[in-house]
Amino acid sequence: MFAVMDWLSSLFLSIIVSVLFLIPLFLLVGMVTYTKRILSKDRVSPFDEDLLRPAGYSLQKSIDDLQLDLM
Repeated sequence: MFAVMDWLSSLFLSIIVSVLFLIPLFLLVGMVTYTKRILSKDRVSPFDEDLLRPAGYSLQKSIDDLQLDLM
């Protein structure tokens, strides 16, 4: 009987210690995500219009020119 109670008390103690360790961790993660969400509401994207050229356009043009020179 007492062996079972010792086992249960050590189990409850480990669960309590784990919960006491994880609560501040979850609070910290929640505060960081909340702060990031609040700060991101005020941000404005610099690209509010369509881009004139796709990414890597100048590089693709120079590669095409070099390929034409090889032919």
